[in-house]
Amino acid sequence: MPDGASLDGEGNVYVGGVRTGKVPPCQYVRPLDAEALEDGNLDPPAAISHAWVEWGSQTTTPWFNEIGSTWVVPNSPLTPWSNQIIYMFNDVQSVTWIGGILQPVLAWGWGGLHSWVMMDAYAWNTCSSPARCDTWTHTTPINVSVGDTIDGLVMVNPIGCSDGGTNTSWKVDYRVNGGIWHEYAVQTSYTMTRADNGVLEVYYLDSCYGLPFSAAPTPGSVTFTNWALARAYTHCYTFNSVTPNFVGQVASGLGLSCGWDTSSSTSSTTVLEWEYWR
Repeated sequence: MPDGASLDGEGNVYVGGVRTGKVPPCQYVRPLDAEALEDGNLDPPAAISHAWVEWGSQTTTPWFNEIGSTWVVPNSPLTPWSNQIIYMFNDVQSVTWIGGILQPVLAWGWGGLHSWVMMDAYAWNTCSSPARCDTWTHTTPINVSVGDTIDGLVMVNPIGCSDGGTNTSWKVDYRVNGGIWHEYAVQTSYTMTRADNGVLEVYYLDSCYGLPFSAAPTPGSVTFTNWALARAYTHCYTFNSVTPNFVGQVASGLGLSCGWDTSSSTSSTTVLEWEYWR
């Protein structure tokens, strides 16, 4: 700023009482949340220890036996000192408390690594509400890069499935940039009546700056495009196409307000947005 200039709380620059410009938003990491500073509270914001933050979901009867979605690896967070973990995935799952979820997962911060990796995973809970005793199994993660295109596919294995959906063999698959499929064979005991076209899940998020970077004022986002959705109707091995009707949702009561938004979603695309600079 020029000598003698002043700056107001909104970043406007004044010289001799005349507004001459505005300081652009900072695009770099700050140690404290902007909203906390504006409120005069210099304590760091409450962390999100764990939450499904945004997602696009759909249910069916009797149960889903296939979902396929495509998304692109976003920018990395610019907070390598943080221990946050970020997951993005599509999935099929049971809607009961005791149940399971099958998911090709894009992860940042996995195992303490400050990079993006992909893996196939299966998680399940066998404890009655409200207790959790989750078990998570997965394939060996492989490194992926910002801008890579991910195809995630979950489908019943026609050999080894049951018409009721329980005790059924599944294949959890992903491929990167149209390359080879990385398959994980899983046997489940749960009926998968819900499908999620795209999910943003976080652990240990202390600041919006722990999210994938985006330069203000453009929000960060990932778009999941659905290209396969089917249900088992007569037989488990019959893939009956289902018209996508995914509904975007944002969790309530989160400890951080990072401009979470799914309003740009359509019935077949799930757009997960956030504001990194909040």
